[in-house]
Amino acid sequence: MISNLKKIDWVKWIIIILGAWLLIYPKPYKVLVTLLVSIPLITLIIHGIMGKRPGISTLFQGLLNGASNFSPMTHMCFATILLGFRVFMDYDSESMLVFIGVGLVATLLLSLLLLSTHKPEGTEDDSFHFSILALLFLFYAPTAMFGANCVYDNTESQLSQVKVIEKFRPTSSIDADYYLKVSSWSVNPEPIDIEVSFDKYHNAKEGDIVDVHVGKGLFGVGWYRVEL
Repeated sequence: MISNLKKIDWVKWIIIILGAWLLIYPKPYKVLVTLLVSIPLITLIIHGIMGKRPGISTLFQGLLNGASNFSPMTHMCFATILLGFRVFMDYDSESMLVFIGVGLVATLLLSLLLLSTHKPEGTEDDSFHFSILALLFLFYAPTAMFGANCVYDNTESQLSQVKVIEKFRPTSSIDADYYLKVSSWSVNPEPIDIEVSFDKYHNAKEGDIVDVHVGKGLFGVGWYRVEL
């Protein structure tokens, strides 16, 4: 039954096209994020149903031996990379601890979904397979969670105007990130360091007033988005 999925192995190209669309021209943003979050989950379920709850190893057989290119693992890899680039370019988490906590819960739920559609086989390879899947889930689940958390946040976002105090880059030669130190938009009066893209870093000048949108998040992961 799983071999029949080769007929729809073009799904990975749909994900690549949607991801490129989201990166280059992110409209309709919410629809594109929704598709990139949901398609890998749907293909994981389809893979399990078509195989009548097959073993975990079947997720690797189609990937490694060419029997079928319909691989939920491949779909998750592409979605994680393309979705992650766009979402983390546009939004940042207010609290990394909250992000990690909710991300781990999302990873646990995804693992339970996997075990409901695929079964361990009790072989020596199980440890290897679970290790690879755990690593993939630790990237995909938090990325998908944060994307949905931001675009489906139905609470009214708060608009704050903050002042750019300083532009800086970390002294480490291997760190290519760009930061702005801005006045606080929260009750804490201490200035806040925010990571921005190269374009926003280049356009910002010390003393500029910039808009910051702040939201509570669908899953309680507070986010902010800087407009320059």
